[in-house]
Amino acid sequence: MRTYTNQSIDFPAASVMLSGDIGSGKSSILLAIEFALFGIMRGELSGDSILRKGTQEGSVELNFHLEGRDVIIKRSLKRGARGITQGPGFCSIDGVREELTPIELKNKVLELLGYPVSLLNQSKSLIYRYTVYTPQEELKRIIEESTEARLDVLRKVFDMDKYKVMKENMQTYLQTLRDDIIRIRAKLELLPEHKMELEQFQTQLVDVRASLKITLPKEGLIRDEKNIIKKHLDEKEEDVKKLYELKQRHGVSKANFEQLSSRSEQLQITIQKQKEKIHLLKESLEGIETVDSEKIKIKIEQSKIVVKKLEEFKNEHLQKVTTLKTKIKQAQELTEKISRLDNCPLCLQDVTSNHKHEIISKEQFQEQILKEDLSKLDVTHIEQQILDKRTGIEELQSILQKADVLVYKKKQLLEEDVQIEENKSQLTKVLLEKEQAESVKVTLDTEIKRYTQLEKDYTETKTKYDIVLEKEKEFIMRKAELETKEQSIMKRLEDIDVKIKQLSVADRALSKKNNLQQWLKEHFLNVVNVMEQHVMLRIQQDFNSLFQEWFNFLIEDENMSARVDETFTPLIEQNGYEIEFMNLSGGEKSSVALAYRLALNKVINNVVSTIHTKDLIVLDEPTDGFSFQQLDRLKDVLEQLDMTQVILVSHEPKIESFVERVIRVEKQSGVSTIIS
Repeated sequence: MRTYTNQSIDFPAASVMLSGDIGSGKSSILLAIEFALFGIMRGELSGDSILRKGTQEGSVELNFHLEGRDVIIKRSLKRGARGITQGPGFCSIDGVREELTPIELKNKVLELLGYPVSLLNQSKSLIYRYTVYTPQEELKRIIEESTEARLDVLRKVFDMDKYKVMKENMQTYLQTLRDDIIRIRAKLELLPEHKMELEQFQTQLVDVRASLKITLPKEGLIRDEKNIIKKHLDEKEEDVKKLYELKQRHGVSKANFEQLSSRSEQLQITIQKQKEKIHLLKESLEGIETVDSEKIKIKIEQSKIVVKKLEEFKNEHLQKVTTLKTKIKQAQELTEKISRLDNCPLCLQDVTSNHKHEIISKEQFQEQILKEDLSKLDVTHIEQQILDKRTGIEELQSILQKADVLVYKKKQLLEEDVQIEENKSQLTKVLLEKEQAESVKVTLDTEIKRYTQLEKDYTETKTKYDIVLEKEKEFIMRKAELETKEQSIMKRLEDIDVKIKQLSVADRALSKKNNLQQWLKEHFLNVVNVMEQHVMLRIQQDFNSLFQEWFNFLIEDENMSARVDETFTPLIEQNGYEIEFMNLSGGEKSSVALAYRLALNKVINNVVSTIHTKDLIVLDEPTDGFSFQQLDRLKDVLEQLDMTQVILVSHEPKIESFVERVIRVEKQSGVSTIIS
């Protein structure tokens, strides 16, 4: 951590001095203690300022006694790609250890030290900084700050910031209240309009109910008229049903008569055509002799067998002719080849003329025999026989075909005779049915004529009934329209009544909000301001008294005096003239800052009663700029403080005799160590 690599330091419950040269590492110890308690604080104590350069991780473990308990706190830092971050730590109380996140650990420390929990989310630990440990230049800085900035810090330190927050919250609430009042007033502007609308709908409701009162009796009269007409209509309806049945039967009968008429005409035409066809068939059969078809068929089959055998015989002769012609051609080719041959292709010897003549003569003789055999194989007479037989078959087939036609025509003639008789019989039957259908149609025509007046009366009654139904429908619709309008108006009246009641409630709420707004503005805020002023005045008076006491104790100059005004600004006077803090000497500045620091410590410890660090104070270079004689006053300051543990940071050797224990710090090669 900072200039330390590994160090353990014990602080006794006494006055202790951290001694060493400037830059030896004294303040690093105090920052390490603060880090262990509160962790990294944005803008005050960064990880980069605590973790030793060139190292990846570091930690501080702090062991202290508080309210009779032994407490150990440990925090760690780790350097990573995203910078230096806090790792998890732990808090051990009387040996009971609890692992905690950095935020949980800070909350635990605030609880142990009795500091307000409101400090948890603040980057600065103000109570600790202004009661326990204040860095050397920080108090001078708060003295030199603007009045508003100083008061803002001190309000937080004295836990007086709650008054400012209260007033800010009150202003926010008052703004909300003003917005509510404006919104309610805007709503209430509709109240007269709703009341007028209520009166209008009440008038409409009276008119609608009056119309309903007139409509209901008319509806009853129309209903009675409808019932009377309906009764007459029902009486006629049975006869009308009979009339409809007669008309239906008449229609069927008429259709049947027309169908039978058409059928009789078709049959007569068909019979006439059949007579003409029979006459033509008889004419075509005159003078034609009947032949025996079976005998002709037998002759045709026999002729086909003879033709088949002749064709087989012809094919055999043709094969022999082909064979003989092939042999003749081979003999001729051999004779020609031998006549051109000079050497034997097998033994390569010369072929003599005698030998060639002998072979050629032999082949020519063989060729002559084959030609004689070929001349004997003449197939012309066989082909003629086949042709004659086929011609005979065609003649027989022609006779057979004519015989089949004759048979078909005779059969057709018989069928036509049978069919014409059937059609004549059917025609007789159809004519009889037609006569009967015509009789039924005539009878139905007579009966329908008797119902002609009835149908007319029924139509007129039905028209009257339809008219009265339409009239009844109109009245029902009118009644439904009025009833719907009545319900709509009543619903609208209910809605308006609800709105008026809601606005009445809003009117009462507006009155309450106006009264509340007035009370908050005129009374509550004044009370808060008075309370804040009284508390701050009491704190300022206590602070001023303590500051003057410490100032007079540190600066023994009868010509100089000091006080703190209502803004906690130190005012220094010398020989009756006010002196700016910036114009004081270094020792005088340090004296004023120390007096301010000690007064602030005492006041804070008195105001914030829960603090458990009242018996501890750390003074960082409090005598900076002191003369040799002024240093002696520090011994008296330590005696006046009367605290359990006082830690002084100084490089002044003279101060070592004022304390009970000296811890010496030395730095070599960039590493700080404790040497005694």
